[in-house]
Amino acid sequence: HSPVDTHTKDFLTNFSILAQTFDYANPIVDKDDDDSKNLLEFYEHPILLDGHELGCTDAGNEQTPNDPCYDLCTNGGRYCHVSHHLVSGKDVVLEALRRLCIRKHYKSQHVYWQYISHFSQFCWDSDYYANDECVKDAF
Repeated sequence: HSPVDTHTKDFLTNFSILAQTFDYANPIVDKDDDDSKNLLEFYEHPILLDGHELGCTDAGNEQTPNDPCYDLCTNGGRYCHVSHHLVSGKDVVLEALRRLCIRKHYKSQHVYWQYISHFSQFCWDSDYYANDECVKDAF
């Protein structure tokens, strides 16, 4: 999926209600583990393009705004996404990675779903998609 795709946004927005209901209502406590487990787990699998395959890592130097991969890729051209709905591919990659980090570093899925809900409601529009303040508020 892609964080900028309308179908993904609709799915995650609707699914977050269900996921948060299971998160709050049905924790399973494992006596051997201090953390509660939930009946429902969700893992994102964002679709990113391999910048090396696209030839975006061949430049060797820092990319400039005139380079074709400049708005598409991050990390020296390694991770790319096509620009979509007036959002640069680079910003889509950053959002996809941000979501993976939230999921990885917070044990509670509640934090992840709250972020998804807030981002979908307030930051998804192209005017706010890469807005640092909007993303900060989502945390």
